[in-house]
Amino acid sequence: LPDRLGGRQKALACIDDIDNFSHIIVLSHLHLNTGYNERVTPPRLRHLQGEAGKHKKKGVLATRAPHRPNSIGMSVLKLDSVDRDNLQLNVQSTDLIDGTPILDIKPYIKQYDSFPTASSGWMDEIERMELSGEIPKVMHDGGAEEEEALKHRKSYSITGSGKASAVQMKTNTGHELFTDVPKKMGGTDSAPQPVEHLLAALIGCAQATAVFVGRSMTPRLLIDHIEFDIQAHRDARGALQQPIDEVPDIPARLQYVSGTAKVFFKGKRDTLPAVLPEDLRLLGEQTEARCPVANMMMASGCAVDINWIDGGSNKK
Repeated sequence: LPDRLGGRQKALACIDDIDNFSHIIVLSHLHLNTGYNERVTPPRLRHLQGEAGKHKKKGVLATRAPHRPNSIGMSVLKLDSVDRDNLQLNVQSTDLIDGTPILDIKPYIKQYDSFPTASSGWMDEIERMELSGEIPKVMHDGGAEEEEALKHRKSYSITGSGKASAVQMKTNTGHELFTDVPKKMGGTDSAPQPVEHLLAALIGCAQATAVFVGRSMTPRLLIDHIEFDIQAHRDARGALQQPIDEVPDIPARLQYVSGTAKVFFKGKRDTLPAVLPEDLRLLGEQTEARCPVANMMMASGCAVDINWIDGGSNKK
């Protein structure tokens, strides 16, 4: 790297700030490839038999096969750390063999590199068939991982009946929910909007998850209660854009969720040990990563920016 970039100092400057990214995109030259086939069978399809197996060969450019016309590989890798002394990026789960020439390194930016509503071609149909049980799922460990996942699967069920813009729903646990939209949107404003239910679900999920995270930390943070103040916005054109038979260019999802989570801990304030800023950061970070609602929001591309603060602190 220093030789290519004009010396060590220039090489160090090139990797400035990359340690703030969780993932990187690595472009490589798959130098040991000796050729390619125009049509290939991806590993996900090799086990298919009968009718499902008739169309398992795909055009090489419609797959991630490493044997390609241009021998250029692309890997998205989790960045563990940056060793500036040795000009080395330490990553997890690399799919490259030792000695593979690296052509370029770019940060993975979820705002640009993730399109949750994108079509994934034949992969969408295969995933649908696997989840529905029409075909067996590919197992590289004899099914151990899938069996373990089934042990911990948590399922939900809800029924609903709607008339005009209002909906009445009932969960399999016996609870009822109602939604409507404001009059200016064609509703009667008889109940909270669906998106307001989503934000309410975020608060409820974050509360329950934070209690678990806090008592699992060292030292333990025993939470008495949390006061949430949450705002969000979306671009209405994502739902209204025409023509109606085309997927909108603008995402309909929430774009930004922000606010505060003011945490109050158990015990008398004057006898409690000080809650360090790094402990509050960890509490918020792990709560948002483990709360199913927050996790789903962030996976969709929505930015979640909640400030977790000590509710008992006198600091403003």
